[in-house]
Amino acid sequence: MGKQALDIPRGSPTFLADPDALTIIGLDTEDGLDHVLWDKRCKQTPSKALALDIIERGILEPVIVRKNGTTIEIIVGRRRVKAARLANELIHENPEKYGEQPIRVPCIVKSGDDKVLLGAVIAENAQREDLDALEQAAQIQRALDRGFSEAEAAIAFGVHEQTIKNRLQLIDAA
Repeated sequence: MGKQALDIPRGSPTFLADPDALTIIGLDTEDGLDHVLWDKRCKQTPSKALALDIIERGILEPVIVRKNGTTIEIIVGRRRVKAARLANELIHENPEKYGEQPIRVPCIVKSGDDKVLLGAVIAENAQREDLDALEQAAQIQRALDRGFSEAEAAIAFGVHEQTIKNRLQLIDAA
């Protein structure tokens, strides 16, 4: 049998990873808006409250990753990975308080072309966040630029197709 792309048991839906071994596009790389996995929030400071919760309970929802050459890139779950990194710093600085066991991140591998991956990012983030109309319009335009139809964008963003058309008009007006 050939070697797997990732060092995980065959047939395993998830694996555990050191958060520092996972790549956050735009934070750990020089990539920008042109990269399908880039997000403007990538450089936001991790939440100490989330880091402390991760120390207490672990990461309850796996992050979604893809293998890209020798790197493992985060598709969905940047905040969790950044908080896990912070949690490990806190553990290292104060093992008497937090214990000595480092945090490992549960990961699920997803494959697909950029359009599929962008759809996963949109579905995970755009429907969870309170984006203002102009921010949503910019994300919709980005999806369309990557090959989404307006109908596909409506599904990904969880809105009606007419909302997609209305948001795109905001870009023209701006």
